[in-house]
Amino acid sequence: MTERLLFPEFRNELEDTSYPFADTASRTTTAGTATIAKGSFLDATLYPVGSTARLGIMEITVTATLITLWIGDSAIPHRCYAAFDPLQPPDILAVVDTYSRPAGMLVSESLRLAQFATWDTGSHVFDEGAAEFVASCVIPMPAIGVTGLRVGDGEVLTGDVWIIGERGVVVRLEDSKIRVDVVGDPLFVRKLCGEATLFNPPAYVQTINGRPPNELGDYRLEITNAFAPETILRLVPTGAGLRIEAVGNNVKRDA
Repeated sequence: MTERLLFPEFRNELEDTSYPFADTASRTTTAGTATIAKGSFLDATLYPVGSTARLGIMEITVTATLITLWIGDSAIPHRCYAAFDPLQPPDILAVVDTYSRPAGMLVSESLRLAQFATWDTGSHVFDEGAAEFVASCVIPMPAIGVTGLRVGDGEVLTGDVWIIGERGVVVRLEDSKIRVDVVGDPLFVRKLCGEATLFNPPAYVQTINGRPPNELGDYRLEITNAFAPETILRLVPTGAGLRIEAVGNNVKRDA
């Protein structure tokens, strides 16, 4: 009696299909010189920022040391890419966009990816839809809000970015938005034109009797129990510093 497999494994079930490419995808280059073999990829998930149209492989560039799969759509053919060494192809290809932000992954096997090492070196272009991925592998990712910061040298910062306002710059959060106020330093002209020692920094207490402050930089001066409702200790600021006093009357004891 023959056996029938009712629930085959996910990969085995799709082994003879074009998945993760669409059934209508020919997977053949525009010039007709190369074709992505069926089963080259086992699964895929793609979510490049700004992509709302259908995604597919638009170009594959082959060199002796690097193979790059360019993924895009009709608006931007080179929206994201995955690259690997043809001599050591991995099982999972990380997909990133042109700013090195995560944009998905392609699941395969080293033996399946070895086919690209047999392609001629150069650029292999695909028509739109020729290597299109199925809709279930693509997550639309509209470009809403700030997804990165471009600094002066052209580098793009993504992920967790610290924004610190230094002297003359105030950074605050208002209604889930970052507000930056550049108020400047009102005394900068005097500092440039005045004497070098005109604005000496204030001298703060560093230690008292050789003892440093607590972890907050504070000193707690007490005469009686810390839980006493009142204390006779008085701290009076003066022009020359801080005066510490104890108020009250002398207690006369009977002889």
